[in-house]
Amino acid sequence: MQISLSLSDYLVIVGYLVALVVIGYFCSSSKKDSKDYLLGGGNLPYFALGISCLMASLSAFSLVRVPGEIFSHGLSMWVLGLLTPLFTLVTCSIFMRFYFKIGAFTPFEYLERRYSPGVRTLIASLTIYLRLIYLGMVLFSTSKIFEGAAGWPGWVTVLLCGGVALVFTTAGGLKAVVWTDVMQFIVLFGGLFCILGALWMKIDGGLPGGIVYAFQNGRGLDQFAKPEFYLLNPYVRLSFWLLLLAQITDPISSMASDQMTVQRLLASGSYKAAVKTQVVNTCLNIPTILILWTIGLSVFTFFAQHPEVSAKSGDTALFTFISTQLPSPIPGFVIAGMLAAVISTLNAVFNSMATIYLKELHLRYFNPGMTEIAQVKVSRIATVVIGLIACGLGLLITCSAEWLAQSVVEVSTIFYAFDVVIVPAFIYAVLSRRASTLLVWVTAGLLWGLKMGLITWYSLSTAAAKDWAPGMAMGWAGPLEWSFAVPPAVIGLLILIVWAVLRHRDKRFTTPVLVLGTSLAGYGLGLVIWAFFSNIYCRETARALSFQWVSLPPFICYTLIGIIWLTFGKVQKKEKYQGLTIFDSGEDIIEKP
Repeated sequence: MQISLSLSDYLVIVGYLVALVVIGYFCSSSKKDSKDYLLGGGNLPYFALGISCLMASLSAFSLVRVPGEIFSHGLSMWVLGLLTPLFTLVTCSIFMRFYFKIGAFTPFEYLERRYSPGVRTLIASLTIYLRLIYLGMVLFSTSKIFEGAAGWPGWVTVLLCGGVALVFTTAGGLKAVVWTDVMQFIVLFGGLFCILGALWMKIDGGLPGGIVYAFQNGRGLDQFAKPEFYLLNPYVRLSFWLLLLAQITDPISSMASDQMTVQRLLASGSYKAAVKTQVVNTCLNIPTILILWTIGLSVFTFFAQHPEVSAKSGDTALFTFISTQLPSPIPGFVIAGMLAAVISTLNAVFNSMATIYLKELHLRYFNPGMTEIAQVKVSRIATVVIGLIACGLGLLITCSAEWLAQSVVEVSTIFYAFDVVIVPAFIYAVLSRRASTLLVWVTAGLLWGLKMGLITWYSLSTAAAKDWAPGMAMGWAGPLEWSFAVPPAVIGLLILIVWAVLRHRDKRFTTPVLVLGTSLAGYGLGLVIWAFFSNIYCRETARALSFQWVSLPPFICYTLIGIIWLTFGKVQKKEKYQGLTIFDSGEDIIEKP
């Protein structure tokens, strides 16, 4: 069956996109200062912000990868996801109290109080990098929507959706984003319920029958019955323990450092209102997760029962169903609902990254004495630049996914390398009076090197295993020689000796030397781990490293570093921790003179 959208479908989609741009234009005239533009004046109602938080996180990344993963591999990867909204409530109550206490625009202001201006700039810059990559992922995921629904090439979707979101966000600021998120919430869920209704009518036994069939045919929780699911074998695609770990660390990342979420909570105006906002988000998040599960299972059943209809991949199956099985112009309304989630996320990230650039970089290093009107202008320029970079990254990620034949779930592995220090920096700061700037830089270097070693393993083994057949040389998907780990480890240790000498003599600019040495040592450690496991598991068969496993060694590394340092390290000066850790939260902050 031909994949296409009708003229009426396109008219609905275009009308929706034009409406967004018009709303952004009418909101643009009221932006008097940076607080109004970036935080909506700091007095937006919590129910609207709760919906906006949901829409910001419910991007095409979720709409594509959740049903797509279920279609291809089953529900096992997502079933623990119901824990995430609950953990997020806990982490919100921990971190947000400190941000309101210091009157922050961004969470990185807290890091300067706990550590130093250098650490604040480091983590803020890494967050910009991380969110730019995330924007590329969202645009890549969006391309799967139109690839499945209309047969569009990926680059067309990336440029179209990125451009519309950029125009809207640049004009209207956070207030326009939040209130249109409420409208887009209605549009999106109207589209999701249309999909559920169509699946009910087209599947034998309706939605209950579709879920039962999917479970009976390997798309349920089959992984939970397999012994290897509970091992930490790096060559097993999914591990229960790594899935559980993600449900704990992701909420910490979201509430500690994700400007996209933190900015909405700060816009509520108070700590209590921020918690209410997160409660609304949690109450909406859980049924949304269940709806996406139901759609993924039912789409699998539909294609199994209707072999005359085929999908290019699991990531495009849902959108192929929409374009081929729903009467016009319903596909247009449904795709518009999908775009509602996509553009909400793009709006949120564009706006939050403009905030970070303005408050963390421009005002601190380029022009500290800017007027409020000038700040709004710079925010808009930063939004444009961020949007253009995001479109370029979306195209780059599309090429990477084609090279390694990755799904939307897997493609982020290579690009999320340098973000690994963000979560430990915040955890150390909140948990202990002993957390120091030196701890952050040591952790950063080790984790960056270790993560790059693991990404090298993942990329080369995946590329080699993809084309391997019995009888062929295994190459990088086989055992790695131990000697590969020696040069970076030795060079790293020598550089650390140089750093120790320079630091003892009170020389300046020793931090880059420290980071270089620890990074090389960490890279060597990554190669040691690769050699160890590949020599155990890859003697007879070429194997590719699991995309999920790349996060485990860094977690173990920063946990061990934290336990040792925060137990035996030096307690920092009182002004660095009073009122700023969970053990001192009841005390007043010591303000700088």
